Amino acid sequence: MLGLEDRIGLRFAIAAGLIGIYVVLVEPHSLFYFPRQRPTLWAAVMVLYPLLGGVLFAKTYEETGSLIISGIEHALYGGFIFTIGLGKHFYYGAVI
Repeated sequence: MLGLEDRIGLRFAIAAGLIGIYVVLVEPHSLFYFPRQRPTLWAAVMVLYPLLGGVLFAKTYEETGSLIISGIEHALYGGFIFTIGLGKHFYYGAVI
């Protein structure tokens, strides 16, 4: 029986592999687009988001014991960021 960390790692490896294959096959121009186009912003997101967001959402989870409440809070912040115009730094829209 795998431990929690192993299950999370395995689940991530499978999901990341499948998503990576999709991008390579269907949208190769999108592969690593964000870090290639905006490396400094990408690096800031990779460092700051887990630190700030992780602390915030972990605190909510600690207080409520509810992953659903933590997920709703995450969605609220994400929706707000996109609504006020900062989403362009994280999502460039579908290319048809």
